[in-house]
Amino acid sequence: MMQRVFGVLLSVGLSLAGVGSWLFWLQGLGQAAAPTNGNVIINEWSQGNGGSREWVELLVVSGPADLRGWDLGDSTPGDLVFSSDGAWSALPAGTLVVIYNGSDPDIGLPPDDEDGSDCRLVVGHNNGRFFTGTWPAIANSTPSDNPHLRDAIGTTVHDFTQAPGLHPAAQQGVAFMGETAVSFPDPAQWQIIPATESTPGTGNGGSNTVWIDSLCAGVNGVDLAVSKSGPAVAQPGATVVYQLRLQNVGDTLATAVRLTDTLPLELAYVTDSSGLVAQHPTPHTLVWELGDIAPSSTVSFALTTTLANTATGTVSNQLAAATTAVEVTLANNSTVAQTAVSLPTTVLIDAVYVDGYEPNDVDEAVALWQGGETAVDVAGWKVSDGGSGTAVLPAGTQLQPGQTVWLARDGVAFTHQFGFPPDFEQSDSSPTIPNLGGTWPGFANTGDEVVLLDAAGAVVDWLAYGTGSGDPADWQGAALQPYTVPNVFTSEGQILYRKRDQATGLPVADSNTAADWAQEGGDVINGRKVRHPGWDFDSFFQTVAVTETAVFTIAQAPDNAFATIA
Repeated sequence: MMQRVFGVLLSVGLSLAGVGSWLFWLQGLGQAAAPTNGNVIINEWSQGNGGSREWVELLVVSGPADLRGWDLGDSTPGDLVFSSDGAWSALPAGTLVVIYNGSDPDIGLPPDDEDGSDCRLVVGHNNGRFFTGTWPAIANSTPSDNPHLRDAIGTTVHDFTQAPGLHPAAQQGVAFMGETAVSFPDPAQWQIIPATESTPGTGNGGSNTVWIDSLCAGVNGVDLAVSKSGPAVAQPGATVVYQLRLQNVGDTLATAVRLTDTLPLELAYVTDSSGLVAQHPTPHTLVWELGDIAPSSTVSFALTTTLANTATGTVSNQLAAATTAVEVTLANNSTVAQTAVSLPTTVLIDAVYVDGYEPNDVDEAVALWQGGETAVDVAGWKVSDGGSGTAVLPAGTQLQPGQTVWLARDGVAFTHQFGFPPDFEQSDSSPTIPNLGGTWPGFANTGDEVVLLDAAGAVVDWLAYGTGSGDPADWQGAALQPYTVPNVFTSEGQILYRKRDQATGLPVADSNTAADWAQEGGDVINGRKVRHPGWDFDSFFQTVAVTETAVFTIAQAPDNAFATIA
């Protein structure tokens, strides 16, 4: 159900000052590529405790900041616009502004506060002094539909979809637990929490609260803070891009700032977007001389690396900052980004039911199996017959390791035959079964192709059956034929399915041939099989073995039968 978010906590940042022109250019470069400029961030937001009780919390990281004419929207600008009232003209660092749905306030919201002298504002979205326009509709179930804050000229200040990219569901909130503005793009610094545990108008606990309180009080001196974020998982041989950020969160100039990145042996440097020449004192050490960094100034850029083909486990990439000035604290001068190395994920067509029992074969279905080690985002993936139709998996669909999902033409017809509902259906026969996009392919009984495509349209897997065929890159050799025996097995009602490995019970490795499939007639052990709807095949594939300690008596009958059984 679509809901609207109306509550916001707001904090404002200060423009850069006292920095050389090269640093202005560098910072602009970083901001153009980054999902936020780091001066004002969304510190917390919530879907609310039911109804339309959403709110968003923003934090002013550096100030004073002028929010007049700013816009709070989602994927499109022009929704809720900050007014020209003087209250927005000079918000100090550490200010939290709670903007909530004035028509349906969430429980637990603090009282309205239009003063701001205590580093906090709490106002409803329909308060005409502070806002014009309408609140953006932010959905509970659409992962890409999140708050997006823009300044008066339309430049992104914080796009929550990009940083950190999380999305709370109904009656949930998401809170930043970090203690520097440079660390908020890292999803590990955020927590999705029940809406009842949200803290609008105050810090989110622990170091986040200490940090916000210190912003309001001000940091006297130099204080460099660094952050480094990258993919949580990458495959061997992949290109791995990290976002590097450094900010002087103090009120004093940081002189001769140096940024050092120490790469693990598994990562090789390719390039970076800093605009500077990276020094290499050792093959796996990168150093950028940033010069002087003014108070509240931020430098951010991308670092591109490649992961070795032999990489395993987890690789740790360390970033550290240093200055010739004396710092207030060194606790936030270094950070480590970790990336888990994962084997390539594999999604295969596991089973196909084309010649169904229902009239007009409305019970047709295709099963997909995920054999990788990590979840795979299959939103926008397609199942096709190579021509007549394409069924599209909806947004937000992920396949977990070992998961099998059924895609059906008609969910009610499928349930009638299989005894359980499919994971997705095309015809919208049941309100409880998620719908596929596009149109159902309509597989021919006599022969066709079943094609799995990714979101970009690349072939992931291919099955040719009956009179079907395929390009040699996708399918090799003769098409798979249903296993039939006269007067015993016919093709009607057969589920074409992959062979199972005798040791693991999992589908065998894919070779893009009929030999992968259980109906194949050349394999007298794992082939020559049939399967029909309603058969709980995988649960009983392997023989159940039981070990028990017992005493057995062996007797020879009839000579000793009476004595044994008496």
